[in-house]
Amino acid sequence: MKKIVFASVAIGLSLFVGLLVASPMLVSAPRIPAQRESRLLSLGMYVNMDASYGSAELTLFEGGKYTYGDEGSVSAEGTYAITGNQITFIEFGPADAACLHLPGTYTWKVSGSTLALIEVSDSCSSRQYDWKSGAWLRAWQ
Repeated sequence: MKKIVFASVAIGLSLFVGLLVASPMLVSAPRIPAQRESRLLSLGMYVNMDASYGSAELTLFEGGKYTYGDEGSVSAEGTYAITGNQITFIEFGPADAACLHLPGTYTWKVSGSTLALIEVSDSCSSRQYDWKSGAWLRAWQ
């Protein structure tokens, strides 16, 4: 009987100490993960009718993936990460993609169904030219 009481007290003390240690972490303001921030920027397809070679399509997917192309074709695939009002794109394919492995950071702003991308820093001149050439309109599917 004494062993059961002792074990119960030991478990209770462990839980109490654990809560004391964890409680300051629970009270402090949590950092908003990038995935939650991206909810402010709607996922899906955006179309730019003023792109350099006709229309362009930028599609943002759940999980930080994107595709870029024109009129239904994909010329580049990559990842994006959002921090506050900035979005950074990095292409990972195909092997002949114009901006392969080159990061580009843009400030983004949504007004109604229009997405504006304003360059912060981008070492890929092709993306610099294409992505700021006109308004990106949300394509509702």
